[in-house]
Amino acid sequence: MQTGDLRLLDNKRPESILYLRPNPQPAATVVVFNLSYAGVKSMEWNEAVRTLRQFETTGYLYFYVLTNQGAMLPIHGLPERDAAPASGNAPWVDRSLLPFETPLSRESPQGRSGMSDLSPYLELARRMAAFPGRKSLVCIGCLFATGSDWERGPSLLSELSDALLEARVAVYPVGGRPPNGRIGVGNNEGGAMPGGPFVAPEQIGAFADITGGRTYAAGEIHDGIAEAIRDGKSTYRIAYLPPAQNWDGKRHKIAIGLARGKLHLLAPRWYLAGRLEDVAREQRPPIPDAAIASPFEQSDLAVSVSAPKKIEKALRIEIHVDAAGLLLLRRNGRYAGSVALQALCYTSAERPLACTEPMLVKLDLNQQEHAAALRGGLRFPLDIPMAATPTRMRVVACDEYTRACGTATFPLGEER
Repeated sequence: MQTGDLRLLDNKRPESILYLRPNPQPAATVVVFNLSYAGVKSMEWNEAVRTLRQFETTGYLYFYVLTNQGAMLPIHGLPERDAAPASGNAPWVDRSLLPFETPLSRESPQGRSGMSDLSPYLELARRMAAFPGRKSLVCIGCLFATGSDWERGPSLLSELSDALLEARVAVYPVGGRPPNGRIGVGNNEGGAMPGGPFVAPEQIGAFADITGGRTYAAGEIHDGIAEAIRDGKSTYRIAYLPPAQNWDGKRHKIAIGLARGKLHLLAPRWYLAGRLEDVAREQRPPIPDAAIASPFEQSDLAVSVSAPKKIEKALRIEIHVDAAGLLLLRRNGRYAGSVALQALCYTSAERPLACTEPMLVKLDLNQQEHAAALRGGLRFPLDIPMAATPTRMRVVACDEYTRACGTATFPLGEER
């Protein structure tokens, strides 16, 4: 697929697509079951477990339960920071689920919506950011919301949606008409509105719309999990540059489709444009924490490192970055971009320590330099002080514009 194959509208205004890249693997799928929506051994629970058993050996499938007390309980949880990555999943449902089902069965549904407390989902989004590429969050009986909920101003709701977008997590809410009584759409101050109407699918889809997921009614748990897994296997990352007047603090609708032919494309349908002064004031670290602490190599950018050479009180390496993965903006015949670089050293206790501070490299290439970079990549020398003797090293390179990152982790003394 090429940029010319797509057509993108922002509030019905055509915009040029500047960047189109396939997402890397692995693609993680996390399923959350809200016990306030349906209890253990309910029809919904049994359908979820049957589906998880069907896909349990699918790589990177995880399962959490949200208890009535608002705790996010890992049944088969995401890997911890700095853990050794697994290549995929062995069968886990029976082994992991049985010890939890008896104590969980004491919790009966409380008739609350999935909007009563968003903080557990915020932490989950930050942990999912460790995986490269697009991820899926299937939320059974949770994260019910409408687009108007974002119009109340800054809140934990907008913080969560920002975290999901930053981590590239698409949300798949499953619920529609809850089977357990009259559950209303939740507000952001403390739970469901009692006696409210049944929650129809069109009333729960805001998180799906803003993140590029899908919405499912009750009884469609199998479809939600199966399609979330399938959607993660072939995805692209697209970037465009909204004009300055777009940053007005309002919601903007996005429409994307094929320039020719008919095909349904799954993508965010709207975004909340912060005011320009707030966007300019926003402070983000040049290297995302997930790229530093993730047990997985980040592969949005192809990065390799030369064999370290010892110089006086330092190691010298050369970082090679595939320029085709960078967003290089063309202006007046030149190409501008920005790359953040950092080296992390691991001690014998496997703790990552910053052995260099993040270094921001501004790129300004003429046409010949740009063509050469696309053919052979970009090379950046980096000197690493050796105050201690690390066992291994991780080098991180991130595109400042798109936040795409690549890493290379290696034992010292070995050539990549």
